[in-house]
Amino acid sequence: MHPNPLIWIAVAVLVGYAIWGRKGNGAIAREIRMMRAIKGVAAAYRAGDYALALQKTERLALKMLEKNQDHFRQASEIDPQGIFGRLARAMFC
Repeated sequence: MHPNPLIWIAVAVLVGYAIWGRKGNGAIAREIRMMRAIKGVAAAYRAGDYALALQKTERLALKMLEKNQDHFRQASEIDPQGIFGRLARAMFC
């Protein structure tokens, strides 16, 4: 068998994993959801529904804050000397 089809199959598997991941939460899928959410906020502003736009914006901000806190928590679990935890406290205090 020629190696060219095997290469294409491997590339297709890697691209599929990057888009959807194991649980449908791949990097590209997450970013597409974020772009759709931002477009929804912009559409609400254009329509003049400022209360809905503000509500959606606050929801996005909370998601981003939770995401950042999760990253710091994971880093502090990995870091045996606690350097990341001290950096996080220095940044948020």
